[in-house]
This record gives sequence, C-alpha cells and structure tokens, in this order.
Amino acid sequence: MIYSNIASHGLISMEEEKFKPEIDEFFLRSIPKLEEGDFLARIFAQHCDLYDAYTIKGEKKLLHFSGKLKKKSSSYIMKPYVGDWVISCGEDSINIIKSVLPRKSVVKRFSQKYGEQVLAVNCTIVLIVNSADKNFSISRLKKHVALVEKNGLPYEIILTKKDLCEYPNNILNNVEINFSRKAFIINSLDPSEVEGIKPILKKGDTSLLIGPSGSGKSTIINMLCGKDIMKTSAVREKDFKGRHTTTVRRIIPLPWGHCITDIPGIKLIEEELPISISEFKAIEEKALECKFSNCKHHTEPDCAVKKAVERGEISQDLYNKWLNNIR
Repeated sequence: MIYSNIASHGLISMEEEKFKPEIDEFFLRSIPKLEEGDFLARIFAQHCDLYDAYTIKGEKKLLHFSGKLKKKSSSYIMKPYVGDWVISCGEDSINIIKSVLPRKSVVKRFSQKYGEQVLAVNCTIVLIVNSADKNFSISRLKKHVALVEKNGLPYEIILTKKDLCEYPNNILNNVEINFSRKAFIINSLDPSEVEGIKPILKKGDTSLLIGPSGSGKSTIINMLCGKDIMKTSAVREKDFKGRHTTTVRRIIPLPWGHCITDIPGIKLIEEELPISISEFKAIEEKALECKFSNCKHHTEPDCAVKKAVERGEISQDLYNKWLNNIR
C-alpha cells in the first residue's frame, strides 16, 4: 500500500521496463566490502525519506533513509539524493540505505530562505533550458549560467519554443555575445529538431535539466524518450508564466543509455553573478519592478528602468550600452 501511494507522486512504477544503470570506475573504487544481504543501487527518484532505485542487476528497489544513517548525517550533504549510488540491505518491500558512496559532482544553489540546497548529484553536464518566446529574459539566463559555472560543470544552452520566437537569430546572437558559445534553439514538439541535441547526451553520462517552469523541459524529455512519460502544461496566456509540472526529483533513463536528472523548475536564482556577466546588474534588478514581465525597457509604458534613468539612478551611458548589448 505504501508503494502504491508514492507511485502516484511520479516515482518509478513497478510496471516500468527493467533498466540496468551503468557504474563507472570512480564509484567502483569507492565500494566497501559488502556484507551478506547488501546490494549496490542508484537512486532514481525521491519522496521524503523513501527512494526508488535500480540495482546494478537491473532490479527495482524501494529504499528507506534509516534513522541510524540520519544520526550519522549531521550535514545535509551526507544525506541521499537522486543520482546517488548507495549500499542497501534487506529482502522486504522496503530496504534500508546503509551508506552513500562518494560523489563525482554536486550541484548546489543558495537560497536566502533555505540556505544552501542540493539540486542534483553525480551529473556530468547541465542542460540550461529557457524559452525563446515572449517570456525570454537574458538576465534570467545569466543567473542560470552563473549557478552552473559556480558549480564547475560543463553546460549547454537550449532555447525552446522556436515556433513562438519572432526574431530567433537576434536571440542566438545575444546569447553568443554574452556567453561566448552557440545555443540550440528548437521547437520541442518537432522530433527532427529535438534530434539535434542527442549527440551531447552520451551513453553512460547523466545530465541535469534546469530552467524556469514552462520552458518545455518535460516536453523535451518526452520527445527524447519517444513516448509521453512526463506531464506537460501550457504557459498562461495572460502573462506567459509557466506552471510547475515536475514536482518530484527523478532520473529518466533514455533509450540509448543516457540519464536525465529532472528537477522542479527553479523560480528564483540568488547566486552572485561573476563580474563578467553582472555589469548590468542595476538594470536587471530594476527590471523586476516593471509593469510587464516581458518589458524590453525601450518603448513600453510603466518601465521602471527608464524611470530610473530619468531620475539619474541608472546612468544614461550604462543604459545605452545595455540597449546596444541586447540588440
């Protein structure tokens, strides 16, 4: 009964096909001597203290974060997360997590409300997904990039909703100017365009998908899997704001052996921006006060940025430089 309850929250169902997670040499070197009844597994989904996992033999297991391990885990960083390799034991319907193997990588973010938070572990690349429709914001994209760069992982930028983008070349040029790299721009509903990102999703690797709600992350996963396994929702027409459709952290195995870590949309990034991409921080902060969320700070009414320029709070030179930078 417990399992059927948590399955409704989006965890791996008992009817799913078998999946045999690949384990590389880094983790193999970290495995302690296993006792009788112990087994190695990778966590693929989490709901409170219960975890769905696959063993290296491809068996699905339901794991529990035991009280004994909790007492040892004085730091949040020592607790199990989606993507972790763990040593577990037990033969019942719920097995106990005994220990967590050392990690190859940890992606963290800082929140004023909650402090430092772990987003994902053991990822090899981050896919930053932002929509290229009327809700596109270069300042928001900068904050996602800053978060990833601070964690030291390689990344790719994927811009979605190309079919709703009036000037795709302008946005691509803007991204290349700001980040010195080319971005993918795709219509997530077009299989041929989603096909173009497959070469960066290598067999045996694990990627992390981050981006705001409504940017099309779940749609991309469905297209890569070749079937609808993720719930999707349209953005609100009145303000183009996205809706949260992912509510559980989980890993989705793709048919060719790559794994995608999917987490709920990041609504607010509070990381400090590197100097190289924070020159326009005053403008970006003031832009949050504009009447329209997609304000371009040029001819729109009730623009907080233009009013700040008129009052002398933002210099005319900086404002002109910003205009030239985004065009």
